[in-house]
Amino acid sequence: KSRLVQFWNLLHNPPAQEGPGGGDEEVEARKTQTVFSTHQLHHLEDKYRNCNYITTEERNLLAATLNMSVPQVKNWFQNKRNKERKMGNQPNRNNMHLGGGNPYHTPYSMGLGPHSVPHSGRY
Repeated sequence: KSRLVQFWNLLHNPPAQEGPGGGDEEVEARKTQTVFSTHQLHHLEDKYRNCNYITTEERNLLAATLNMSVPQVKNWFQNKRNKERKMGNQPNRNNMHLGGGNPYHTPYSMGLGPHSVPHSGRY
């Protein structure tokens, strides 16, 4: 084949590249699933029943108490909330910190700013 034909073929039919689904590349091993002990699961479930969202301090304490990493505790709570959401069991919003509701709402975002309360006009 002429060089021009080779160039044309290369341009319009590039060789398969390494990556997902292409070629003989090595497949990266997935990270193994963490298996929690019965003791750890009992404490995690207990804490979740009391509060679906935990603070950073509670997460750190729980991780230290259960001999787990902080990301493991964080991921467990996230996965538990997602699992309940998928199963149609919305987490009990009353179990959130600060009296319920979205933990990220502020009085202002909920329409409770300084101008939301009617007043007589006298101070």
